[in-house]
Amino acid sequence: MLFYIQFSFWIYNVIVSMSNNIIPANNFQLAKAEVLYCMLISETVTKWRWMIRLNLHLLLKERQQRN
Repeated sequence: MLFYIQFSFWIYNVIVSMSNNIIPANNFQLAKAEVLYCMLISETVTKWRWMIRLNLHLLLKERQQRN
């Protein structure tokens, strides 16, 4: 999980630096990068939650079948 957060933060920094190279830093460019960053974070968190939920569901199912 921490890796994904660090990776997405790195992508956010890359986007910001790219936008700074193309156009001098302005609020719109920065806001766009922040939105992308937030989308990336929320997507990875949702995926992790979904995976954990699925794993728990499968574990419970397996345990019920044993009993």
